Amino acid sequence: MADPLSISASVLTVVITAVQSARSLTETVKRFKDRDKTLRRLDDELKDLISILTKLEEAQTSKLSQQVLEKYNDLIQDTAYSLTVLLQHLNDEWAVTQQCLRICEDAMSYIETLTAREPSLQSETTSENDTDGRPPFEAQRLTIEMLDEQRDKCAEVIGHLRARLESAALDETSRGDDEKARLQGEIDNYRKCLEVCKVAAKEVSRRKIHTVGEVIADGSSDQVVVTTWADLFDVKKATSKDNSAQLIGSMSEDALRQLSTDRYNSRFGALNASVDVATSETTLEPHRTGNSGLSRQASNDAELRDTVTRRKPAPNEVRKRSVDR
Repeated sequence: MADPLSISASVLTVVITAVQSARSLTETVKRFKDRDKTLRRLDDELKDLISILTKLEEAQTSKLSQQVLEKYNDLIQDTAYSLTVLLQHLNDEWAVTQQCLRICEDAMSYIETLTAREPSLQSETTSENDTDGRPPFEAQRLTIEMLDEQRDKCAEVIGHLRARLESAALDETSRGDDEKARLQGEIDNYRKCLEVCKVAAKEVSRRKIHTVGEVIADGSSDQVVVTTWADLFDVKKATSKDNSAQLIGSMSEDALRQLSTDRYNSRFGALNASVDVATSETTLEPHRTGNSGLSRQASNDAELRDTVTRRKPAPNEVRKRSVDR
């Protein structure tokens, strides 16, 4: 027969084991329940994260689209500005070209006026500096070199414009008849300027030169050395001393008559307007001698210096006047 104590101990052991198993099962169930809650929370968090990432993706896409639109907008504005600047540049270039053409036309008209004003110079074939073997003046040489240089530049520009005109003929789609006509007009204008430069260069090379070796004014004299040919005047040496006055230059016949009237009216009486003025290459040098009437007039002027207000040159003062046409 079994021992009651042993049976009780066995039952107690079984009960304890059952209680532990129940507790373990309870804890396991509880852990599963907690795990399910954790999974649900994790799932909710993942859903929230997915939603946030989706929003971020949409925002990023929207931002990129806005940036692209802004970039294209900037490109369009830059292109419009560039086209506006280009159009303004073309308009300015056209205006400047028109202005340059007007300047060339004015210069051509002025040179033609100068050429027509002295027709006798165009018939000259040689100048005095060629006959006496002397080299040309520095001003004459520089003028000829300048005209030659401008003539070469005009020829170069004409060649450039001709090349543009030929290229325009090969490309009918890019340039029209108006452009070709404008280029042809520019070529014609430059060709006319080239011809005018040639004529002016020949005129300068043929210009007459009046040569005077030495001009001295002294002894309270009033000396005038002028030419009415309006050419170059070569004076090697000019001296004015001893309270004398001296005038050297070129002027027209009317200007010489007026100068004589204004200069010598109070001394010698007015110059008769009917008197012819010499137009040859002569030198006018009225000198005063001790026995002439001019000296007597000078003495009378000295006696009346207190009553007649008249400016005289100071001692040792050199008065040289050069009147160029």
